Amino acid sequence: MNPRARIGRERSGDVEDTVDAITISPAASVEAEIDLPGSKSYSNRALLLAALGEGRSELTRALFSDDTRYMHQALTQLGTRIRADQHLRRYEVEGCGGAFPSRGAALSVGNAGTAARFLTAALAIGEGVFSVDGSPRMRERPIEPLLDALRQLGVDASARLANGRPPVDIRAGGIPGDVHACRGTSRASS
Repeated sequence: MNPRARIGRERSGDVEDTVDAITISPAASVEAEIDLPGSKSYSNRALLLAALGEGRSELTRALFSDDTRYMHQALTQLGTRIRADQHLRRYEVEGCGGAFPSRGAALSVGNAGTAARFLTAALAIGEGVFSVDGSPRMRERPIEPLLDALRQLGVDASARLANGRPPVDIRAGGIPGDVHACRGTSRASS
């Protein structure tokens, strides 16, 4: 049996575009050594994954930039213990085991789009009342497709100004898990 999920409503000729659905199951444990290039996007992803993981993670060759500083600050606000050494380009992160200890926080992400989107999704798996906001430029960037996907999963998430852009409010009570489809884009942003 091979379930299929629709992507959008676009047609190419007479055939509607489809993609195979993927099932993601938690691993019992992961032991790996990953060589990070100097990328704010990769560094932010690694910080978030390490924060949600169990035990201590060491991230080396990480990029220290405004975006990663905002992610570091937000994760710290959420109760994650992180030691940063900019000179050695290293973070040591004590994971929270799948959900952040904090039950409420107002997070500022500046203009860090990766931090805004990934934190919004990650906050939904925990419990509490959270907000994610940023710079005036961040308030121009759309986030409604993510909020719509979270609402499909039963998360109370909304754009505070009802315009599909940050600030975002999340009233989280965990996500029970299910299969849903959402529309996305792969546009590069600066």
